[in-house]
Amino acid sequence: MIFPETLVLLLLGLAGMALGLLLDLHGPGLAILSSLCRVDAAPDLLVTLRLHWMWLPAMHVGMIVLPLGWSARHGRAAPLLRQLVCSAWMMAGMTGGAMAAAMLPGWPALPVGMLVMMGAGMAGGMLAGRAMRRLIFLTRFLRGKPELVHG
Repeated sequence: MIFPETLVLLLLGLAGMALGLLLDLHGPGLAILSSLCRVDAAPDLLVTLRLHWMWLPAMHVGMIVLPLGWSARHGRAAPLLRQLVCSAWMMAGMTGGAMAAAMLPGWPALPVGMLVMMGAGMAGGMLAGRAMRRLIFLTRFLRGKPELVHG
């Protein structure tokens, strides 16, 4: 189940990505984005992420700043570190989504197709980060309750 705050943060992350991308496109952004969309552009997640940060910095900053600003303004319980970890998961998911799109046969290697997969990857990364956090919490909880683990 996706909680309302999670949905708000995801939508703000997507909006920050879109607004930042608009800023990045005023430079060499569209040409760079198109070249990053090729299958052979960067086969490694860390290399791809580094290239994205280098050529599309406003997109990444927007993904971090808008959700953080909303959390700070509304005094949400999400601490700064947890929010930054969530943003990191979203960026990893976005980069992974772009890489997956580049490898899909028949998927349009165009900026629009990439943006769709980047958005889907962002959502997947956020959900994966949330699941990981819950798994860590559950592991810590069960470690303190051996009767639940061993019967």
